[in-house]
Order: sequence, then C-alpha cells, then structure tokens
Amino acid sequence: MIQSGASLAPMERVKEAGPTAWFQAYLPGDPGIITPLVERAQRAGFEVLVLTVDVQVNSNRENNVRTGYSSPLKPTPRLAWDCMIRPRWLFGTFGRTVVKARDAAP
Repeated sequence: MIQSGASLAPMERVKEAGPTAWFQAYLPGDPGIITPLVERAQRAGFEVLVLTVDVQVNSNRENNVRTGYSSPLKPTPRLAWDCMIRPRWLFGTFGRTVVKARDAAP
C-alpha cells in the first residue's frame, strides 16, 4: 500500500495499520516544507519514500473550470446551492471529512 501525501489520514495511523506501507510525496520546491515532511515520514517508520515528479505548469482541467471547482473550496453561491440540494453529501461526505481532518490535526 502507498499512502498519498494528499491523504487526510495521519501517516502515523496508516503506518500502524499497514506496516509495509510506503509514503508517496509530491514535494514542493521549498526545503522548509520538504525537510519536516520527510523527517515526519521517517519518524512514522516509513522505509520507502515514493517521489512524484511533474512539470511546473498548471493543468488545464476544463471540466473543473466549467463546474466552478476550486481547491481549496471557496464559498460561492453555487457551492451553497449545491450543499442545500445535496444534504446527504453535505452531512455525510463533506461533514465527515471536516470532522476527521479536525481530529487528525497534530
């Protein structure tokens, strides 16, 4: 198993559940971010670090532009409307994600 660096699950918990897990990191060019992340993965017990390499250009995700998607989510009238007409998603998926992220914060 490889844990994504974008995962909301704390790497320490993933390593406990899967002792042979690898950690995947998409490292930004800032050593102030890279060093603590790699050191944390090492302290968690990851023996394999998978580096994702990409080009330094923004992607052209036309479907995201058409639907108004942004990351991180920005409060917009469209987002409010989508949440109102999809309460199951709002309280299920999104709500659970917010609670887990809050609980997982170091």
